[in-house]
Amino acid sequence: PEGADEFSLQVFDGAEVSGATVRQRLETLSLFGGRRLIHVRNISAMSAGEQDALKPYLDRPDPQTQLLMTDRSIDGRKSFFKAIKASAQAEVVELKPLRPQELPGWVERRATSPAAARRRPAGAAPTPPAMEC
Repeated sequence: PEGADEFSLQVFDGAEVSGATVRQRLETLSLFGGRRLIHVRNISAMSAGEQDALKPYLDRPDPQTQLLMTDRSIDGRKSFFKAIKASAQAEVVELKPLRPQELPGWVERRATSPAAARRRPAGAAPTPPAMEC
């Protein structure tokens, strides 16, 4: 998140962290207030038992804390991922790689977005050759 610091952003690797540790961080109140993001990368590397420790949090998350779990792929047949899909408080977003023919349009949309415009120097604009792939 913008303006993130060590208190508002914590990143863990699913292969190295326990579900209990992640849940403890999720349930710990922020000392400084404000929103927090807990990111667990490589969530599929966490054992089923460790993932199960996170299930209770899915239905009653802290409104000030976002849990982001990412991986290259997930096995939707596993109970943990079924629980995520079934939770009214959680959402699964699948991000597929762009096909080569989709890349030019994606670059153009990103380059002309309001967020990109705010980051450009005044008067600067993307040119079509800069957006060609």
